[in-house]
Amino acid sequence: MSGERTFGGPVRLVGADVEVRPFALDDAADYAEVVRAGEDWLPPNFPTGLAAEPLAWWLTEGVHQPHRFGVGVHLVVAERESGRMAGTIGLYRVDWTQLTCKVWYGVRPAARGRGYASQALRLVARWALAGCGLHRIELRTLTTNAASVRVAEKSGFRLEGVARGAERVADRNVDRYVFGLIKPDLDVDLDSVAVGGSAPVPAAASPGSTPMTHDITANVAAIAAAGERTLVLHTGDLTGEVARRMLPALPDVCFTDPGDRADDAVRAAAAHGLAQLIVVGTIDALADGVPLAEVTADMGGLPEPAAAVAGSSPARVYGLWEDAGLLGPCGRELCRRVALRLEEIVDGSVAAQVVMVDSGGTRMVGMYGRMARTG
Repeated sequence: MSGERTFGGPVRLVGADVEVRPFALDDAADYAEVVRAGEDWLPPNFPTGLAAEPLAWWLTEGVHQPHRFGVGVHLVVAERESGRMAGTIGLYRVDWTQLTCKVWYGVRPAARGRGYASQALRLVARWALAGCGLHRIELRTLTTNAASVRVAEKSGFRLEGVARGAERVADRNVDRYVFGLIKPDLDVDLDSVAVGGSAPVPAAASPGSTPMTHDITANVAAIAAAGERTLVLHTGDLTGEVARRMLPALPDVCFTDPGDRADDAVRAAAAHGLAQLIVVGTIDALADGVPLAEVTADMGGLPEPAAAVAGSSPARVYGLWEDAGLLGPCGRELCRRVALRLEEIVDGSVAAQVVMVDSGGTRMVGMYGRMARTG
């Protein structure tokens, strides 16, 4: 999409002993081994369930969603020789306005003491600052974690201070060191940065724009007049806020609540030459006209009879999917059906991408669609 702030295409960063790369289905065995062993170094939002379909969806789709929307990135730290997972590293709390982010990393107990964390951190820091246009990376670690402090120092991060009582551990608040690395700290050699795909420096958000919530045709016309080619549909204030967090590069003119006129919005987008439609909604909004019992059956079915699923509210079906470990695949299938139906309205002239979020707007549940080719 035009002007979108992202980290570019798939990342592959190679060091002396490690390779930093995206998660893939081939990592399923190593990931399952980590979970079964009860290793506690994974980020708290990583899944601990090992059902085949949800884990496959997460490794191939779910873990990559923050990267796709430019809000973060989760990567594997792999042993270069064997290709096996030695740890993970990622960027989060990415602010493209301030050009800042935070970094985290974790290494498997069996792989510690080999310099993997510091190698991975140097690779990712150089990529983010020299290759992606960010200016500052912040790293925080417990003041008692001597190993993590050494990793930060070996990677060129500078100790900036102590955040007192910043983390709750064993029923008490403890201090954390605050380290920082900014772009001028690097001896930058852009040719040495191994970046997969393009990673444009983010542009400033368009000033002076306001949310559009009135006539849908006028809203779309305003998007085209502003030189934008993306229409983002959401339902209500909550999903509107979620959509804006996912797509911080787009001005407010691109976001609108279509009410019951989503189909008209798609037609207007095509008529005004827009290239991309993005829909962000909860199951209640996306399920309109979609047979959820059929979605459920296609993704493996539930213990409940099909008639019971068919007669349930979308919120109830959401709970059934979650209880059965089918939330990921069923959410993605629902998004797929909605995206295809919207594209059919305009014979595919507008690329549709649909994102399903939970009722609280705290996490993505499913996503499907294609990105427009904007040249």
